[in-house]
Amino acid sequence: MGWVPPDRISSYNVFSGLPVTVKFTAVNHPETDGNLMVRLLSPNHVYTIEFRQANGWDAGIGSDAVLIHELRSCYTVGQKDWRWCRKCEGLAWNGQARCPAGSLHNYAGSMNYKVVRDNQASPGQDKWKWCQKCSLLSYSARGPGPCPAGEMHDQSRSGNYTLRANDATAPGQDGWKWCLKCEGLSYSRNGNPGTCTSGGFHDHSGSGNYTIPGNDPSAPGDAQWRWCNKCQGLAADGYSHCATDGLAHDLSQSADYGLSMNDQEYPGQAGWKMCWKCDGLFFTELGTRPCTAGGVHDTSGSAMLRLMRTAPGLNGQSGWMSCKKCQLLSFVGNGNVVKCPGGGNHDHSESWDYTLANFNNDLTYLIGGGWQTGQEFTDSSRKIRIHVDSIDSAAGSASVTIRNLA
Repeated sequence: MGWVPPDRISSYNVFSGLPVTVKFTAVNHPETDGNLMVRLLSPNHVYTIEFRQANGWDAGIGSDAVLIHELRSCYTVGQKDWRWCRKCEGLAWNGQARCPAGSLHNYAGSMNYKVVRDNQASPGQDKWKWCQKCSLLSYSARGPGPCPAGEMHDQSRSGNYTLRANDATAPGQDGWKWCLKCEGLSYSRNGNPGTCTSGGFHDHSGSGNYTIPGNDPSAPGDAQWRWCNKCQGLAADGYSHCATDGLAHDLSQSADYGLSMNDQEYPGQAGWKMCWKCDGLFFTELGTRPCTAGGVHDTSGSAMLRLMRTAPGLNGQSGWMSCKKCQLLSFVGNGNVVKCPGGGNHDHSESWDYTLANFNNDLTYLIGGGWQTGQEFTDSSRKIRIHVDSIDSAAGSASVTIRNLA
């Protein structure tokens, strides 16, 4: 469903707001105004309802019809961008790594860069800041600049970073340039200027030649800044602390997981929150626990997330358990022994087995083919009925009524 704009999807919950009658336009004709899809949410299940006309790519369906699809998990309506770390087996949120080139930053091939923060004595140009929505470094003196995560950069949690430009004595890798369109810093010597949030490619005209230390433990500054091989930008990875080595998580081989967020009607176990220091998922109901980034986990401002215990027929990936020492969630299906920030290795002896919805396991099933005016679909287990009220082929629209069973 990622190709349907969110503002053209009407969503309803089986527990509230019913009955409702909804009109929507043909999903294969998005140029027509109106909703393109109806989404009906149950605790571990999603129905989508759409209208398709038998022309163009959909000529093969034979006649104009309402289609009902069943998604047997809540991946599509949860908080996405959770990833598995191949080093520590943990689950870490990566949604703050939005890339202008689409999806998330890719740090494969990057050095570990350092940038000086909050040091007025350091030579160079200050007023560079980090965005907590996309993790990119950008120049703030002319304003925050556009953010690939939407609207403008949010630099409210950033320090004041200083970069050295046009300085032959500066140690590190030169060739980093400022973009006058998006205010970001990006690498200019790969033959690809990089995708710009403002559209097209970065424009480095008027920029100095910046030098950034990389893979140099003796260099001053904050480490774990990474080059993105998609947008060529410099992004902070310092809020990602892996239990294995304390460095950034390696999320390169993970599926995309979606977790229920702030949904009181979702039947899973509440009490799970994200730690802002290590990006891990932490069970909060048993008190504070040690964090890989030092001290204890900090979940201030985190949404409340819920996890489903593994059960027959539940769609997703099972084999996720919490450690009774640090309360972090990690995957046990690979049989690996993993270091725990609480000392020794993770201890999953008292954990339930959880199943996580993810893109790879989120199968979609077409229910009954095309539905025509007057027909209705009934799900007695979830106590809902979907009735096709009308199909107006001339107007390119259809309407359905969704109600609870008595």
